Amino acid sequence: MDKYAKNPKRISSALVSLWSFLFLTIAHAETNPSFYAVQVSASVSSSPARITLQWQADGNATGYTVSRKAFNATSWNTIGSVGGGSTSYADNNVAVGSAFEYSVIKTTSAGYQGTGYLYAGIEAPVTEYRGKVLLIVDNTYAAQLATELTRMQQDLIGDGWGVIRHDVSRNDSVVSVKNLIRNDYYADPANVKSVFLFGHVPVPYSGDYNADQHKEHQGACPADVYYGDVDGNWTD
Repeated sequence: MDKYAKNPKRISSALVSLWSFLFLTIAHAETNPSFYAVQVSASVSSSPARITLQWQADGNATGYTVSRKAFNATSWNTIGSVGGGSTSYADNNVAVGSAFEYSVIKTTSAGYQGTGYLYAGIEAPVTEYRGKVLLIVDNTYAAQLATELTRMQQDLIGDGWGVIRHDVSRNDSVVSVKNLIRNDYYADPANVKSVFLFGHVPVPYSGDYNADQHKEHQGACPADVYYGDVDGNWTD
């Protein structure tokens, strides 16, 4: 007679162990952010004109759908699909000087979906000027990182940004930091386009909720979007 048949408790214990293993395996898959992404990159060729999208393999993938649009377009056009074992897609309907935003969406046998986005072009025209970016720097280590911060500003300038920098203390109020941003914005609203927070800039908090429904998580959450709201009525 089978040893498990002699002892039903062993069968129950074995089933519980198997269920726990399966549950933990599935839970791990669902909580790993990489499962929900398509880590897409691109290589380009000018002769013949071609943009080839590439991504990492996913053993659970059943298929990939590729779409594209012009950068300022508001809707996507599906241009092709490949099987779950594929790790690339070649777009041959392109020309030198063109650029497109691509979307790659994967379906899987495990029930989750992954997405990836990429902007790629072939000898696309350079954007000479993007506007101004406000660089807000935590001054705690600004001196020690002077070389790196200078390099970052040069990289931003090289990418077409005009840089306005402010060094702030971690102990400053969020309102005082917000006023620096608002003053620069209203001095040139047509050109100030972005805010870059570097380091532990004073953190604004907002709201009173618990998204995961755990009572111990009830309360305000970090809300850096406060610094990007230059013309709203922020009452919290």
